Amino acid sequence: MHAHLERVSQRLQIAGLPPLETPAVSADAIASSHHEPDHDFDLDDDGLAELSPPGSPSAVQAPMDAYLAPSKDATPAGPVQTSGGASRARTQKRPDIISKGLVSPEDAEALVRFYMTELDSVIYGTAGPHATVHAVREASPTLLAVICTVAALHDVEHAHLYDVCYREFRHLVSAALFEKRDIEHVRALDVAAFWLPDTSRVVLYEAVRRLGDLRAHRHIGKACTPPDDAFTTTATTQQQQQQHPTRDGARDRVRLWYTLYMCDQHLSVLYNRDSLIRRDRDILDKRGLFLAAEDATMHDLRVVAQVSLLLCMSRMKETFGSEYPTRVSEALAPQIPVFVDELEQWLAHFPPQFRQEPGTGEFPHFAFKLHYLFARLYLGHHVFRGLHSGLIPEIFLPAAAMAQEASLAIFTMILNEDVLRRTLVKVPSYVHIMMSFAGHFLLELCLKHREQLGINVEECYRCISRTVSMLRDTPMTRHHPLSRVTDGLAKRLVDFAAAYGKEVLTESPPGSRLVSTTTQTQSNNNNNELPPFGAPFVGVPGPTTGPVFDLESAVMPDEFTYADYGDVGFPGPLSDFAIKYD
Repeated sequence: MHAHLERVSQRLQIAGLPPLETPAVSADAIASSHHEPDHDFDLDDDGLAELSPPGSPSAVQAPMDAYLAPSKDATPAGPVQTSGGASRARTQKRPDIISKGLVSPEDAEALVRFYMTELDSVIYGTAGPHATVHAVREASPTLLAVICTVAALHDVEHAHLYDVCYREFRHLVSAALFEKRDIEHVRALDVAAFWLPDTSRVVLYEAVRRLGDLRAHRHIGKACTPPDDAFTTTATTQQQQQQHPTRDGARDRVRLWYTLYMCDQHLSVLYNRDSLIRRDRDILDKRGLFLAAEDATMHDLRVVAQVSLLLCMSRMKETFGSEYPTRVSEALAPQIPVFVDELEQWLAHFPPQFRQEPGTGEFPHFAFKLHYLFARLYLGHHVFRGLHSGLIPEIFLPAAAMAQEASLAIFTMILNEDVLRRTLVKVPSYVHIMMSFAGHFLLELCLKHREQLGINVEECYRCISRTVSMLRDTPMTRHHPLSRVTDGLAKRLVDFAAAYGKEVLTESPPGSRLVSTTTQTQSNNNNNELPPFGAPFVGVPGPTTGPVFDLESAVMPDEFTYADYGDVGFPGPLSDFAIKYD
C-alpha cells in the first residue's frame, strides 16, 4: 500500500509519504492501561448504542457515520479501556432501585410479578424476555424502575411505592440523556411510553432517537427469515451482539420498533401533532412478512393489527388535516367511505385470526372492537371542525352519525362486557383518554346536534352516567389515569345537565322526557320515592358559565395526556388540555 501511494505521489509531483513508523509503547504504559482505574469511566456506559465506524467507504450509510470514531478512541474521558477492563467494568452491577434501598427486595419481586402477570400481556409482551425480578435487574436498572413504577400505579396494595419508584425512573432517564445505553434501556422507555401519560412524550422522543441509533428497523430482513434459513451470528462481545443480534433478537427489536410506532401514533392523535416516524419505511411495508413467520405469536398478530389500524388513522389525518379552525372541504366527503371500507376490512381480517393463548390475557379479545370504534370516532369527528353552532352539512351527516354511534357504542360495550369492565383499569392510558374524549364528544352532540342527528339524549346520558358509577366502584390507585378520567366525566355530566337546562337527569324508560329538578323534587317529596332505577352518579357540580365542550375544537385537543381530567374545560375555540396537576 505504501509503495502504491509513493508512485501516486511521484505521478502527481507532490511530496512523498514519510517512512512508516511503529510507535514504541513502554511496558509501564501497558501496565497502566490495564491496572489504573479510569475515574471518568461511567459504569452505565457500555458503548452499546454508539455507531461503529464503517469498515470501508462503501459501508458508509450516512454522512455522520464516517465522522464517528470507535467509541473508546473518540471519548476524551481517559485512556483506552482494554477489553479486559471493559469486561470487568460490565461485571460490576449498576446501582438500582433495590440496591439503593428505595424498594425492598420483597416489594420489588411482588411488583415485577404483578406487572408480568397482569400488565405485560396488554402491551404485547414487551418485557417478555425478562420474566423475573432477577432477570430484570440484570437487564437494566431503568427497566426495573419503570416496571416497579407501572406496577405500583396499578396495584392498590403497593400504591404507596409509586412516588419513590417514579422519581427513581425519572432520575435514571435524565441521568442517561447524554450517555450511551443498550436495547434494554430502550425497552424501559417503551414501557413508560405506554403506561405513564405524564412522561409519555418525553420518553417516546428519547426512545425513538435511541432505537434509531441502534438501527432496529434494519433487522426486519433477518426477522422475516425462516428459522432454518437464518444466518448465524459470529458476534462474541456484548457490543457485537447488540449490533448483530440473532434472529430471535432481530424479531425482538422489530417488535420494539412496532410498539414505539404505536406510541408515536397514539400521541399524534391525542396531541394533534405530526408523528415522529414517517410512514414510508420498509419495516412498515414488511409487517405482513413479519406476521407470516412460522413462529409468529398472538402478540405479533396484535402488534401488526394495531400498526395497520394506526397507519389507516394517520392517512385520515393527512387527508382531512388537523389545523383548527379550517373546516373540512365538502370535496373530501367521498374519501370518508373509502376509510370506512378500510376499517371494515381491518375488522374482518385481524380479529378472526386471534386465538386465546396462555399469556395473552383477557383484554386482547375486546381490544380489536374497542380500537375499531376509536378509529370510527376519530374518522367521523373531523366533520365537526369549524362548524361553530351551525348545522352539519348534509353531505357529512353519515360521518357525523357514525361518530355519534361509535361514541355511544364505546360506553355500551363497557357496560355490557363484564371482562372488559374488569380489565379496563389495566390498559394503557391511550384507551382511557379516548374513552374520555368519546364521553365529552357525545355529550356535546346531545347539546348541539340532537335534533339533526336524532340522538336519544337520555340513552347517551344513562350510558355515560352508569359507566362513571361503575368506575367509581372500581378499586384503583390515586394516581391512576382512569381515576382522573372518571372525575372529569363526572364533572362533565353535571355541567351538561346545567347547560341542557336541568340540574339532575334521572334514568327513565326509553322514550320518556327528561325530568327537571323542580318536577322531580316535587314528585319525590309527594310520593317519597326515588327516581326509577336510582339517580345516576353525577359528581360534584362545577362552573356552569357556558358550554362544556366546543365542537369548533373537535380535533383532539393539544396536551390531552397532560390533562387533569377533573378540571378540564372546553370554554373556547382554542382551549387545550394543558391543566397542571394537583
